Amino acid sequence: MSVRLTCCVLVAAALLSNAGRCVASSIVNGSFETGDFTGWGTATGSGTITDPSTGIYFGGASDGTHALQMNDDNRLPSLQLGQTVATQAGQLYRLSFDYGRFDPNRDPVAWESQIRVEVVGLGGGAILLSDTFFDNRQDLGEKGHPLTSSQFLHAERDFFTSDSSVLVLFTDLSRGTYGADTMLDNVELSSVPEPATWASLAIGAFCVGMTKVVRRVTSRKQPAANQAA
Repeated sequence: MSVRLTCCVLVAAALLSNAGRCVASSIVNGSFETGDFTGWGTATGSGTITDPSTGIYFGGASDGTHALQMNDDNRLPSLQLGQTVATQAGQLYRLSFDYGRFDPNRDPVAWESQIRVEVVGLGGGAILLSDTFFDNRQDLGEKGHPLTSSQFLHAERDFFTSDSSVLVLFTDLSRGTYGADTMLDNVELSSVPEPATWASLAIGAFCVGMTKVVRRVTSRKQPAANQAA
């Protein structure tokens, strides 16, 4: 068996052995581009899907033109937003999202924004992820000047699940509401490649490199053999 064929067999076997381990999983309407809470089965409390047509109190978006604006119009922080997502047991996942603090009145004493993020396994009710994110930056955005995509903060957290589905929850924990709104956008959930998958890619790259080396050695030997003949 030639070296090239041997390498191809090794790569194919490695990739097939890891097939199905990296399972794509996504949040429905994670950037709120439908203009409503489509896909989000749990949506209670004070919050609005906003876009540029909202006017001078539009807080901006990090992905697309829409975003979730929590405790808008000086309403009390009370929003809880959730979505059930199918997962594969034994898989590592990464939850990512963008958030920020929109300060339309440029109020120096406005309360900081706080968002609690939780992931709950629906098989046994275990809390797989729980963390709180803060934004107390001042003077970001104002009436008629929403946050730009680069002014949003980006967060990522990994979690492991043994359940076939999980509940992703966002809760507004801001201590107050006057003068500042909490923004949420670009929510995504995806599987994280396992070490075995990266090993497969490394084997493939090694085999490609070895094939090139063999080609060079063979091409050099052929002229010498022809001269000897």
